[in-house]
Amino acid sequence: MRSNPQLAIARARLARCSGIVYLATAAMLLCGCRLDMHVQPKYLPYEPTTFFDDGRSERPPVPGTVARGHLHLDELLYTGKENGVESNRFPFPMTHEDLERGRQRREHRVVAPPGQHLGRTLAGVGPVGV
Repeated sequence: MRSNPQLAIARARLARCSGIVYLATAAMLLCGCRLDMHVQPKYLPYEPTTFFDDGRSERPPVPGTVARGHLHLDELLYTGKENGVESNRFPFPMTHEDLERGRQRREHRVVAPPGQHLGRTLAGVGPVGV
């Protein structure tokens, strides 16, 4: 089988052009790699500093600050106590829907056999701690 000289020249030009394109692409990508945001001055928690007068790098929380989702104003609902004493009163009025939901949750709960964990598929396979 004879090779066509024009085809060979075209393939050589294509290889040369694709090599230049690959090189230009690599150069553009490498120019975009900058470390100024990756290597920046910062303090780790509890690291000493001379910036603040007390020598600490972290600031104490503002007095009275409550983490989101942790504001438990209803003492009876969260502790079962009223004025520090255990209460016999239920924290909210019970409805038929509440009782039905409790019954459904009790009947459909999945219990793992002793010494096993449920796992992602709730199959109860594998020892605890694996």
